Amino acid sequence: MKNIQNRENVHISYDKKINEYHRIIASLAKKYTSQNTRILDIGCGLGHILQQIAGLDNSFKLDAADCYKECLNITKTRVPNVNPILMKEEFFDITLFEGKYDTCIMSHSLEHLKQPFDIVKQVSTIIRPGGHLIIAVPNPVRPLVILNMVFRKHYVNKGHVYAWDRSHFINFLENICGLKVVEYANDEVRIFPQSLSSKLRSLKVFELMLGYIFPWLSHSNIAVIEIH
Repeated sequence: MKNIQNRENVHISYDKKINEYHRIIASLAKKYTSQNTRILDIGCGLGHILQQIAGLDNSFKLDAADCYKECLNITKTRVPNVNPILMKEEFFDITLFEGKYDTCIMSHSLEHLKQPFDIVKQVSTIIRPGGHLIIAVPNPVRPLVILNMVFRKHYVNKGHVYAWDRSHFINFLENICGLKVVEYANDEVRIFPQSLSSKLRSLKVFELMLGYIFPWLSHSNIAVIEIH
């Protein structure tokens, strides 16, 4: 049985712009990772996070893993010194990753996997003791999704197998997986069209402020986990 959804159910926008959660995760990776060590981004997508990390500190040895060669090619153009790793669609093969990493990132990828508990445990084994796993998942109770429900519009990303609001995300990590979370973070509460907020920085600042006040409504739930 495939551990990820079929390719036709995983929506990839190849012209996707950088989002706030890309910047936030990159900042967290720099904060929790020593210089000249290894960082792995599992489900790297278009390489936005690794590009941000490289811009913050070019001493890191960066590995990018994804099931889609197109994504790895785009990531390589953004971060020329990255080491690309093509993953299998059929199943999650932890043996593709050699050695230990200081930090592993799974951003907006865990929700696509059919066995998230098992995979979080597997990924933890390739992180050195004292290293960190950064997980980010989309929040299913963000305002724009709720607004769609009010108008009885059926919204779903067909590639998403699971969804966690902030409380269930905390429960999954701490109580189900038994992990030590050292920091929770979040991005903005989106209330304006991205086409507008991307042009007017004041709108984005307002959305980020809402995220600090109402983290349960933010676009992404983000956690930094310390591995023992």
